Amino acid sequence: MEKKGSGKYYIIISLILGLLVLSISFNYIFSYISSDELNWQECRQSIYLRSISPEFKSGDISLADLKDAFPLKCKTEVVTIDTAKPEKVYKKISDTLYAGWNLFGEGEFDIVPKKFLSGNSYCMVFARISYTPKSRENYNENDFSIESFAKYYRTSKEKNSGNVYNSYLPLYLKSEEGELPENFVAVDNEVKFYPNDNDLMAVYVTGKTARVISLLKGILGENIINYLSRLIGEEDKEYKYILLIPKDKINELDCEFLTIPA
Repeated sequence: MEKKGSGKYYIIISLILGLLVLSISFNYIFSYISSDELNWQECRQSIYLRSISPEFKSGDISLADLKDAFPLKCKTEVVTIDTAKPEKVYKKISDTLYAGWNLFGEGEFDIVPKKFLSGNSYCMVFARISYTPKSRENYNENDFSIESFAKYYRTSKEKNSGNVYNSYLPLYLKSEEGELPENFVAVDNEVKFYPNDNDLMAVYVTGKTARVISLLKGILGENIINYLSRLIGEEDKEYKYILLIPKDKINELDCEFLTIPA
């Protein structure tokens, strides 16, 4: 029994030491990256380390993980728009959303701690889109709309990858009917795309349904569990998406912020 216990502790210590070595290696590598890239790379590094942190389980039940031991080192990027031409505005916003989804591993990185009976949403503001005074001097408000932005986003390609923005991360509008994609970008109805002094916030939102189903299977029986599953959602179901929202509505989000919005 003691040998088995020692083996478990050895594995845990090895995992922790491995993560520390990986973190130090990343810091060494990123010391040679230009200052323009450093903040983005440091943020992505911290997201990645958090996503691969050890998890302790009993059977298929997650008891604890070490995600909170790896804080996110991310700053809100300020994206400045200095033009009043609709297509250039739409491109800047689309590029920001595209880069944000890439920052979080295209939804593959798991950065949410598995808290027992937790169904919370977690948010991280990764970019604040701001218009310069110059861009607000001369523009036609009627040239801008959510619909024209949607058309641009769904038909235009990101320059470096050659991918249509919408094929990389589908756009979802509340005003449109249709099935909600698994991973998507949503635009709040009150977003104004024309130059104004109410900045736009790009927010990564993620969460999990409460992990109670597998615990209760042996207690309540399959029929009741199937009913609860329909109420709560699929067992262990995750949701990950990006939200574009006006800055003055950020406090209305019902979520726990992983970083402080700036």
